[in-house]
Amino acid sequence: MAFQQILKILLQYRRMIVLLCASATLNAIAITYMIPEKYESRALLLLKPREQVRITPPVAGKDLLNFPVPVTTPFEAMAQTYSEFVKSRTMAERLVETLHLDREPVDPRWWKRAIAAGKRRAEDIWLLLKYGRVERSSAFEKAIEDLDDSLTVNPTKGTYVFEIKHVSKYPETAASVANAVADIFLELNSESNRTDAKGSRQFLEKRLRESEDSVATARLGVRRFKETADITLIDSELSAKINALSDLQSSLATTREEIDGTRAEITQTESQLKGQELYLKSSFKVTENPIVTDLNAEVARLEVDLAGRLKKVAPTHPDALLVQAKIDRARTRLSEEVKRIVSEETSAMNTVHQRLLQDLLVARSKLQGLQAREKATMETIESNRRELRRYPEKQAKLARLELDLAVREDTFKLIAKEYEDARIREDAANPEIRVLSRATPALHPIKPIKVYYAGLALALALTTGVACALFLAYWAEEHRQAQAQAAR
Repeated sequence: MAFQQILKILLQYRRMIVLLCASATLNAIAITYMIPEKYESRALLLLKPREQVRITPPVAGKDLLNFPVPVTTPFEAMAQTYSEFVKSRTMAERLVETLHLDREPVDPRWWKRAIAAGKRRAEDIWLLLKYGRVERSSAFEKAIEDLDDSLTVNPTKGTYVFEIKHVSKYPETAASVANAVADIFLELNSESNRTDAKGSRQFLEKRLRESEDSVATARLGVRRFKETADITLIDSELSAKINALSDLQSSLATTREEIDGTRAEITQTESQLKGQELYLKSSFKVTENPIVTDLNAEVARLEVDLAGRLKKVAPTHPDALLVQAKIDRARTRLSEEVKRIVSEETSAMNTVHQRLLQDLLVARSKLQGLQAREKATMETIESNRRELRRYPEKQAKLARLELDLAVREDTFKLIAKEYEDARIREDAANPEIRVLSRATPALHPIKPIKVYYAGLALALALTTGVACALFLAYWAEEHRQAQAQAAR
């Protein structure tokens, strides 16, 4: 068909095409006013693992949620940890209670209220058709489900920033929820840091007082022994032995403290590792059981057959009883089948499990090294003690008293440093999460975009109109040729 002929056909049916395009475009625009508008607001948070001011030498790595972060841990794992915490049910319940999201605001526009009422009626009908009864979730639970669907937390690729995004029918609600998530998360994080630091400070304060009393008691014992035994000076060789043994005892005490701490760390890591799966289910799809569908169809067919037979024969007739037995057997099988089954399931590697496993291996290796050092130190101490037994009894007793005093003084110094570190951590206001940009109410919705709907409707209507025009022209030509042949 030549282009001029096609153009002639289109011009012939131009009114129909124009009317179809105009009608489709206007209807599409009208439909956009019935679709609920969605507004989006974003708040940006800056992840900055804190550098704590310390008196004691710091350990390698930084802190994240009061856990040491190894250098090998990627930023994505830390951001994912925060993301899961932000989307937890505890956070959702606090948001719903704070912002009263379970209270649906009344829209001042009557058509919006009518659409919302119609949507609720449609949901009730659907529930009735699916389950045979209407049981709605509470407003609080529905608000939590809607919040889980509309709230997303995503790390920004290549940066230490991740965004909190919320989508709502109202721009003010979208902005207030995004800002409330950031504020509540910062509050919970700071509260957790302060609580942990306060607990450490109180424990160390008690230990510091006990250590101070212990040092005072040891000093009093040394002074009284010197006065009663009339000892004022110990030769240089004995002093060197005592000093060496004192250093070894201090080193042994420190090593044992490190061993206890490492064992506690291993126990805690193993406990956390038991609660983590190697793979996590990232998504799954539930579909209807085809056997249930077939059985429902068979029951319906048999019931229709039984109704037809009962019109002709009595209920006690063998044919009616046979059909009734088939219905009962199908219903029994139907009650034993599962209505919905999992058809697709996707799993992903658990990054928390990998990190805990890596930390466990490092801690076990460290424990082996500390135990070897403890064994070597104990052997050296025992050797020095055998040499000290050759000195006079009084000097040996004084050496033991001074050794005990030196150990207690070293312990007191260590606890005092840790206590000062705990005080600094408690007073420091240096959270690792900061609000980089607060959310603001959006001026325009993200959907529906009216021009997209109108453009799509116009394109479809134009295509349909051209196709109809060509079909009508073809049909008219065929009809004319048929009439011409009939006339001949």
